[in-house]
Amino acid sequence: PPTGVPTPAYAAFGLLLVAVAACGREEPAVSRALHELERMAFVPPGTCTLPGYSPPHNEFGVDRPLLVDLYETTVGDWRHYFGESGRAPGTGEDPSPDSWPACFNQLEAEELALRRGVRLPTASEWLYCAIGPRAHPYPWGSRFQTSVANTLELALQRPAAVGTFEGGRGPFGCYDQLGNVWEWVADRVPGRTDSATVPGMRGASSVLGGSFLYRAMPTFGLPGDAAVLQADFNALSLARETRASDVGARFAADAEDYFWRMAGEWGSDAQARRRLTAVGERFGPDARALLEELAAREGAPDALGWLAEGAGR
Repeated sequence: PPTGVPTPAYAAFGLLLVAVAACGREEPAVSRALHELERMAFVPPGTCTLPGYSPPHNEFGVDRPLLVDLYETTVGDWRHYFGESGRAPGTGEDPSPDSWPACFNQLEAEELALRRGVRLPTASEWLYCAIGPRAHPYPWGSRFQTSVANTLELALQRPAAVGTFEGGRGPFGCYDQLGNVWEWVADRVPGRTDSATVPGMRGASSVLGGSFLYRAMPTFGLPGDAAVLQADFNALSLARETRASDVGARFAADAEDYFWRMAGEWGSDAQARRRLTAVGERFGPDARALLEELAAREGAPDALGWLAEGAGR
């Protein structure tokens, strides 16, 4: 220590300098694959039955463990996979903020999914993720609430950054399954017979969830007096080539395949371990058995064990 400075005081000053230096030091960036895993929800197999409707269009669910994006695909996601074009298709801004949902047609959604190693969810999977096993008509519950979704009532008149509406999260933690932008699914909503096809276009598919240009609607409508009616969903049928400033997507993947295929890209250092155990803890006990089985396979990366460790906490 310098002359006249007590040793304990000098030591404390040194610790302060170390702390300040640590605060100013940026943590190393994680891999893109780990970043995407951290933005996914784990959905265990399950079904929901819509009250008051008759089979076969009253039941929806997930028949094997599923991963689904917590957020709608963003402009930043689009630029990562397709380059710095300055404008993601259909957003209406040049350039659009990276945190906004990207807007594209279904063919472009499928190309992006291919590059990411994921897929569009089926209509049944999307609906289950939005309403859960209890079949609540809104993602957040049984009653309509204001200011928890970017719909026409909010009068924002544009997309909002994904993840803005914490109070509007669904039963598995997904944001914006009501409002912000419509979301493409892989097929038609069951029971839909209307068609948006026009000459030269390759069929029609469904978008679900509404957007900032539409009034808030429940995910499914409550039936009238006749219990034989098909459920009326908050959905549209669109030609696959349709591109609009309020139509985007979120993606999904079969959990077992995705875990095994991507685990080697999540990282193998202490930071990756810490973050993976946090993800596993969020996935919770529903994911534990699958993760432990995968971690026990011959040649399994350590990352799977770290996820399983977190799921078991």
